[in-house]
Amino acid sequence: MSGLDSILGGALGGDMLAKIAGQLNTDEAGAKKAVGSALPALLGRMKANADDPAQAESLAAAVNKDHDGSVLDGLSDKFGGLFGGEGNGSKIVGKVFGGDTDAVQEQVAAEAGIDKGQAAGLLGALAPMVMGALGKSGQDTGGVQASGLSGMLGGLMGGGGGLGGMLGGLLGGGGGLGSMLSGATGGGAAGGASSGMMGKVTGMLDQNKDGSVIDDITRMASGGGTGGAAKSGILGKLLGMFGKK
Repeated sequence: MSGLDSILGGALGGDMLAKIAGQLNTDEAGAKKAVGSALPALLGRMKANADDPAQAESLAAAVNKDHDGSVLDGLSDKFGGLFGGEGNGSKIVGKVFGGDTDAVQEQVAAEAGIDKGQAAGLLGALAPMVMGALGKSGQDTGGVQASGLSGMLGGLMGGGGGLGGMLGGLLGGGGGLGSMLSGATGGGAAGGASSGMMGKVTGMLDQNKDGSVIDDITRMASGGGTGGAAKSGILGKLLGMFGKK
């Protein structure tokens, strides 16, 4: 996995799940489920935005100007403030999702079994963490480059291996960020079955059969699609594969 994965996975490690669970009034399994819904939605839309050169330039400029990664230092002590609105998280979420912000908050809330305000708080806390991870990953190269953002975010969500580490972790394999999220499916598939299952997941999510799941992830995250596919979302589809509600 990439350096970005290691940075973000490290930020979400340690006692962070317990902190998230406390803010959501749930247990760590519930926290994993919530992050497993909110984080792919956030990353998927950021990646889609970065596919547009003008938006990529804007995102890179914002990262290099305001997000040096220091938000990740002593994060455990800061997390409550981020959840409560510090760190401009809600502004970042608004810029990322635009007019779809309310729909995304409602979908994350429905998938995770939390209320909309908690979903908004979680997205608002994760957003500066992602921006900080991007900023920290560019420290050794003089800042992140607009031309590389789409690839960085795409790599974090799976790169050339289908859904890769992100959703691979949801199926129970891998380490780093994927490992942290693995509990979102209650343990998922065994490592030996994971690669085969990934092909099924990719085919299931690639609704328009264009060979890429990123656009479908983004559409589902923003409430798009039709019928049950729009309502169930990424995590609902994965849990459905394992017969879990």
